Amino acid sequence: MLSYSQPSYQKQDKGVELNPANPSYHPVQAPGKNTTAKMAANLAGSSPYKLWNFTTDSVIRCVHCHGDYRLATPAAPPAGNARLAPHTSRYRGLLMNNLRDRVLKPKDEPYAAADFALCYQCHAEAPYVDKSGDPRSDTNFPFHGMHVVDIKNMGSGGTSIDTPGDGQGNALCSECHYRLHGQGPNARGNPSGDRLVNFAPNVTANSNGDLEWDGAQRSCSLTCHGVEHNPKQY
Repeated sequence: MLSYSQPSYQKQDKGVELNPANPSYHPVQAPGKNTTAKMAANLAGSSPYKLWNFTTDSVIRCVHCHGDYRLATPAAPPAGNARLAPHTSRYRGLLMNNLRDRVLKPKDEPYAAADFALCYQCHAEAPYVDKSGDPRSDTNFPFHGMHVVDIKNMGSGGTSIDTPGDGQGNALCSECHYRLHGQGPNARGNPSGDRLVNFAPNVTANSNGDLEWDGAQRSCSLTCHGVEHNPKQY
C-alpha cells in the first residue's frame, strides 16, 4: 500500500476486499449476499445511466465498473460480455462513469445524478431521490433520498471526506459506503460488516462516543453533517 496521507487515496488489497467469505462485497468472485426482494427491485429499476440489468444472482466483471467510458451509452448499452477493458478514462480510477467520493458537497450544492453515475449503471435512481422517508419496495433504508437530496445547509467545516466533522450539505454515497469493493467484519462503525456499510473519516462518534450502524436494530449512533444520531431509528 502506498503511504498516502489521506485515507481515501490509500490502496487496498482487492483480493481481500472481494473475498466471498466477507460479510459483504460487490459480486465479482461470487454472487452477493444481499438477496432480498428489495435489492432485486433496486437492480431492476431505471436511471439516467443504466447499463446493466443484473440480478441478485449475478456475478459481475471488474470491467463493468472499470471499463471503456466511451461505451457507457444507456440508449445502446454494451453486452454484458463485451470487450470493455480500459486503457484510459476521463474518470479517476479508470472508471466507466463518474463517482464523486472524495470532495463533499458545499452547503448550497443540489443533488446531481451525475455525481453517482457509476452507481446508477446498475442501481435504480428512484430511492435516492425520494426524500419522504417512507418505506419503499426498492431499498431497505428509506432515508437514502433524504440524505442525498434534502440536507442542504446542514453541518459545517470543510468538504474533505477524510477530515473528521466535515460535511456542509447533501451527502455522498461514499460517506456511508466508504470501501465499495468488499467489507470484512468490524468495518468502521459496522461490527457485522453487512451491506457494505463502512463510515468515512468525516463521520464521527456521537456525544456518547458511539459510532455504529446496527442493521438488526435498524439504528445509527454517530454524528454526521453536524447532526447527532443518539441513536436514530429507521
